[in-house]
Amino acid sequence: MTGLVTHIYVDEAPGQTRVAFICGKPKGVLDDYAVTPDSIYEIWHRRWDVPTFLGTVHLARVEQVFTTQNRATARLYDDTSVSVRLRAKDRLKPGDVRPITITAAPREDKAWQAVLGARLVSRYGILLPGSSGVFRSKRFSSSDFGDAIESMIKAVLPHDFGFIIRGAASALSLDAMEDAVKTLLHAWQMGAQLTSDQIDVARSPRVIHDAGTLAEQIARYAPDAELIKLPDPAASQHLAATLDEVIDNALQARVPLPQGGCLWCQRTHALWAIDLDSAGYNNPKAGDMLQSLAMVAIPEMTRQIRLRAMGGALCIDLPRLGSKAGKAFLTRFADACADDSRAPEILGFTRGGLLEMRVPYGEQSLADIMADRIAQTALAGLRLASHRIASSPVPAVVELAVSAPVSKWLAEQGAPACTALDRPLRPVVLSDLAPDAPAYILN
Repeated sequence: MTGLVTHIYVDEAPGQTRVAFICGKPKGVLDDYAVTPDSIYEIWHRRWDVPTFLGTVHLARVEQVFTTQNRATARLYDDTSVSVRLRAKDRLKPGDVRPITITAAPREDKAWQAVLGARLVSRYGILLPGSSGVFRSKRFSSSDFGDAIESMIKAVLPHDFGFIIRGAASALSLDAMEDAVKTLLHAWQMGAQLTSDQIDVARSPRVIHDAGTLAEQIARYAPDAELIKLPDPAASQHLAATLDEVIDNALQARVPLPQGGCLWCQRTHALWAIDLDSAGYNNPKAGDMLQSLAMVAIPEMTRQIRLRAMGGALCIDLPRLGSKAGKAFLTRFADACADDSRAPEILGFTRGGLLEMRVPYGEQSLADIMADRIAQTALAGLRLASHRIASSPVPAVVELAVSAPVSKWLAEQGAPACTALDRPLRPVVLSDLAPDAPAYILN
């Protein structure tokens, strides 16, 4: 199984939408029972009460500039604080109003992360409104085909747009790439609230582009994947339970490997660490047991990096490999990482034998998302209520056993979600339930 997204499942329920990116067999019909836990590589979480700014483009007012750190702080239209990454050539001063694009969610008390300039990202390229020129990413091979793509993009784009060709574009035909460029340009033109000329003269923060609907964001992220459509409520419940299982397992430090051995995935304030533990691994056909283990662990390593939304510095502790085996591992590992749209940078082995890499931040880490236990328990209860309403016989009122804190959350932050249910929801507070004890249906 590769890490290329082939199918998408959208688990919609009042209060939260979860999007599962599935790496399975090549395109085709995939029913719910064919979606195994190990085929789910990424999950987006979209809570109604916690709006996301990821991918949105804004005019933001610069507050402070930290030249030595290549960073600036800025404020959005709603006073949200943003940390903006700068290039050495960027020149900002406090009070400037400049276009920025949000690239990463807050983490560890840090603000939203952004880059200077407007951009709209897809799997195959990055549109640069208000810029000019066509550029190739490091992962896009230089060739005559690349020259043809550059010429085509220059012919398609208006004069005030630039473009970065991403590595995945190497797999496209010229016609397919042209369609991808036109689709991205159309998405910008349909969603942009300001023209380039208006952006240049603007003097106050505001939204330039809201990144589009969730469906549009998914289409840009995995344009060739097929959407799984389920035939009945039972299938929806089965896949929702599979997502729950995947999330629960990804919150554990230990990840068993199919043929024995395991991964240990842990985070500190400084970095993520993955340790490959050979205890219990046994492959009688392997000539070199440790090299064999390292190779078979690659798919699960890259899956955990994506599933947990690991970001920043990452070190992998492998069994000591010889020079030839180490090069073979790096080649295969780089190929596996190529399907990660964040484009991880593999730095190589340190003198101590650790594999070092940097992964750009993006979605909030799974651990941080699930850390709000009261909210997540309430949202899981809302999913149960939605499934109960979809099953026969349909109750007039759904009675949900919850703890007092969960009941309070449902009455406050979760009120719009409760209202959105097709039947009234009556939380029943049980005094003997722990605050984050799972909710359950009483009727």
